[in-house]
Amino acid sequence: FVDGINAILCEPQDIIEISNMLCTKPDFANDIASNGQRLIFEKHSLNVRVSQLKRAIELIISGKYHGAVWRKGDIYFQKDI
Repeated sequence: FVDGINAILCEPQDIIEISNMLCTKPDFANDIASNGQRLIFEKHSLNVRVSQLKRAIELIISGKYHGAVWRKGDIYFQKDI
């Protein structure tokens, strides 16, 4: 997530201030919400997880699975690094 692009990051004590700001800038708030939804759909949807799991299983079956790492919402299998 990127603050101000697809999410709003703030300290708990700043929630009311941030909420007020977003209410005065509905287009900005809508853009962040849309970008956040897009990110979740592209990186964390069921279809994405199924593809990732399928790839992991294929590597395991072939004896080529050597671990994986997550970077910015994407999974990279050790073979792909």
